[in-house]
Amino acid sequence: MANEFANDPFVGEIGGNIPKNKEEMEEDLLEFLYQRWLDGKSMKAADIAVDFGISKVELNGLLRRMVRHNYLKEVIPKEELIMTDFGKAQGMECLHRHENLTTFLQLVSGMELEQAEENACRLEHIIDKQAVQGIMDFVRHGDVYERKVKYLDLREMYAPGEYGVCTILYRVGERSPRILAREQYFQDEGILVVNEERSCFWYKLREEKKRLIVWYKKNEQWVKAEKVEHPKQPEYGYILPTTSFTFTTSAAMPFLEGTLMVGLTMWDELPAVENCRELFVYLLQK
Repeated sequence: MANEFANDPFVGEIGGNIPKNKEEMEEDLLEFLYQRWLDGKSMKAADIAVDFGISKVELNGLLRRMVRHNYLKEVIPKEELIMTDFGKAQGMECLHRHENLTTFLQLVSGMELEQAEENACRLEHIIDKQAVQGIMDFVRHGDVYERKVKYLDLREMYAPGEYGVCTILYRVGERSPRILAREQYFQDEGILVVNEERSCFWYKLREEKKRLIVWYKKNEQWVKAEKVEHPKQPEYGYILPTTSFTFTTSAAMPFLEGTLMVGLTMWDELPAVENCRELFVYLLQK
């Protein structure tokens, strides 16, 4: 029992408990070899083992994997390693990921170079091309381009409290140009409520529409909105979770735009097409 946890890699802090697997080590070595090839340095296995900081046995295991994955040509003892064209292309991808992630982490977190490189070294193996492209765009152009975000909990952006929300209803499918719905069912301004439990929009129906039932679409399914009392006043309205909206934002926009498909019915039945509207909300960015 004394040696039961002798090889346990746990270090105590979230983010530092996962050791590198063989795939990560292989990609690290691929990046290292590509940089070495670019610099015109020795590609002999003995030199690489010393500079990469692993034993010859570990290196030989990784080299066999790299030959199998077509990153390297067949290894000849004591001869220089030769990267394939595919290996060079993938090595370049690894290097670009590493460099952009390193820069990104320094920009957004204030990390020193060494710490940013250590973190980039782990991240580069697990994020996909779309994530890398977004980071590259940020590094090159800054946070100035529009982007859409789903399932956004506004507790991450707004302190607990209530915020006024500009609200507009549009007819479904009318985008160029957008056409306002003939009837405006909600009061002109809603309320963003942020507390420890959740972030949501609270809407009061107009007096002549109070008998209607409000629905909203989440994950392509209709959900009946919860009817609750206003946090501070003796009147009732409907709750729409912020996580059900799709938000559009950029640093160049002074406001956060959210969209949600809503339905309004007289009876307890799923909304038909004619009962649907696109709800747009506009919030000043904090």
